Amino acid sequence: MGAVADTLPFPVSDPFAAEMENHRRELTGYCYRMLGAGSEAEDAVQETFLRAWRGRGGFERRATLRSWLYRIATNVCLDMPQRPQRRARPMDLVSPATTETAVLGFRPDEHWVQPVADARVLPEGGDPAELTSLRESIRLAFVAALQFLPPRQRVVLILREVLHMQASEVAELLETTTASVNSALQRARATLDDLDLEGDEPELDAVDQELLVRYVTAFEEYDIDAFVSLLREDATFSMPPHALWLRGPLEVSRWMLGPGIGCKGSRLIATRANGCPAFASYKIDPAGGHAPWSIQVVELKEGRVTGIHNYLNTNLFESFGVPLHLDDYSAARRLKVGHLDVPAPTRDSEDASYRDALLALPELAEQGDGMRSFFGQLLPLLARTYPLVLVDEPEAFLHPPQAAQLGRALGELVTENGVQLMLATHDRHLLSGLLESGVDLSVVRIDRHRKAALAQQLSASELQAVWADPAVRYSNALDGLFHRLVILVEGDGDARFYAASLDAAAEQGDLPLAPSDVLFVPCNGKGGMAKLARALVGLGVPVVASPDLDILQKAGELRALLEALGGTWSDVAANHTAAVAGIVNKAAPLVISDLVRALPSDHTAPLDEDVGERVRRLLRTAGGGWAAVKTAGIGALGGGGAGAAAAQLLETLDRMGLVAVREGELESFDHAVGAGKTHWVAAALEVGVHKRPGPVEHIRRLVEAGLHQ
Repeated sequence: MGAVADTLPFPVSDPFAAEMENHRRELTGYCYRMLGAGSEAEDAVQETFLRAWRGRGGFERRATLRSWLYRIATNVCLDMPQRPQRRARPMDLVSPATTETAVLGFRPDEHWVQPVADARVLPEGGDPAELTSLRESIRLAFVAALQFLPPRQRVVLILREVLHMQASEVAELLETTTASVNSALQRARATLDDLDLEGDEPELDAVDQELLVRYVTAFEEYDIDAFVSLLREDATFSMPPHALWLRGPLEVSRWMLGPGIGCKGSRLIATRANGCPAFASYKIDPAGGHAPWSIQVVELKEGRVTGIHNYLNTNLFESFGVPLHLDDYSAARRLKVGHLDVPAPTRDSEDASYRDALLALPELAEQGDGMRSFFGQLLPLLARTYPLVLVDEPEAFLHPPQAAQLGRALGELVTENGVQLMLATHDRHLLSGLLESGVDLSVVRIDRHRKAALAQQLSASELQAVWADPAVRYSNALDGLFHRLVILVEGDGDARFYAASLDAAAEQGDLPLAPSDVLFVPCNGKGGMAKLARALVGLGVPVVASPDLDILQKAGELRALLEALGGTWSDVAANHTAAVAGIVNKAAPLVISDLVRALPSDHTAPLDEDVGERVRRLLRTAGGGWAAVKTAGIGALGGGGAGAAAAQLLETLDRMGLVAVREGELESFDHAVGAGKTHWVAAALEVGVHKRPGPVEHIRRLVEAGLHQ
């Protein structure tokens, strides 16, 4: 857990922000006593600062800033959802076990009082007596006891007994009476008295320091006889998130030589937690060095160890400022980046060439934001104790190729380690990398409408089926997950032209969606539309299709696309039959003179693309029928009953998200421009065809249809 101040939406250099920052540690300590977890305490302080910043205009300094911040922090803590299960220690919940009958009894982290680094909650220096009192108030047993109290009694006890506020000051802070505060304090004291809390050593003396040296030596050498000789007869040994705990040197010895033998060869780094000596514990990493394992909080009294609390939560390591991995050749214990050509020596040997090569590698901390972010996402997955890892927007600071590579690495680690990964992302490249890794991947798309959040899921099998299609894999279709509307078009040229028309429509005003909310996806023809539509609709993405008008020619293709968009064929079948009945596909004889007129007068000139396109268009339209529909649009569908049926058919298809091009095809917006779709689009954009009423009106129909999907 890094410095929360870095995430606040205001500069810490601002005088008001800097003044707030002076109170961070004591506020974190207050929130920790209230909530029982360092991570929640830091979140609460962040929320406190945010509320204070937003309300700073109303702060009239009739009270001190400290009192005002405590009032806000109190409300933040009281506003946080109350769990049905209060945080506790294992010994608060179950009886001590023996090694022979031990059942670990895993419970999630939110069930346990979590340790907190002294550096996060205690002031530097200050009055020794006051510091001793503050240390006592963050001991694990005391914080766990506080969780027995109702929230408002907890507030009163902490403010009165720990922070020594006057009853009148607390009454004003809680907007109640002094009598009510005194009554709450009396009830809180009675509850804690019933718990019979035992204090620890107020300060470490020379005897305690020597005891800790022996503790570290015995643990690292795994001399269990020497280790348990340091324990008091009633010493406790716990391992959250497991409910199991042991009592006494004999049971601890049996455990460490039995189920706990995996700790043999571990290393310890000293730190401070909950007013007590503490150690970051690292187990042997088969790949080399030592991997993080637990934070040990060690309680002492009268020259003996009275409690060892092993928190098997590697996410705590960052908040304690200890390394995430230890290598045996560097006292600095920093992560290194690079490749070693020298083979690693065996565990009990030393190789000077390996050591020198390892020390010569650059440190990860010296790399840029992208590389540090990349490995920052992988390390929790590598070191995580539990089978479920949550990651939020891992693509931050990464370029698209790095995001894709990270996706592949995450997928491979998930498969290799047998863990489950849940991540939130807005990046197609990361998603592509995950899919390329072959990991069993399911996607849930969350869309927020006003205050409601709607979630729709595409299963792993459905997603793999879509991904296996080259038309999807090598397109921008996955970007549709992150847009409010996807418009399926036949080709790349259509996508370019309609994107320009969308901008033009937005400039003309009254467009309900911003162009940045809309994605055009080319489908390599009408035949590819149904598959993409089905996949995106399954994820809850609003989708409309913009095929050429001759989509009406093939009833099967039209029906497949319509049903993929969620429409019902029976609603349009009759009108479709009537609309196409009058279209004659039989071509009339082609007059040679028409072909001659299409050719240049200079018969020795090369046959360029413009001439070729004129000839092809002549051949397509010569006989009327569907060729004429493609070129002339809805006018070629005829009049009378067929025309009325066609108009009603197109209107119904619009409502279902299938918006055919009324003009027939893209080039029909201006037949006089260019030749060939690629050349036509460039020429049409240059002369501004995309801004004309026809294309803009088509865009408006597409967006309007999208709003109803």
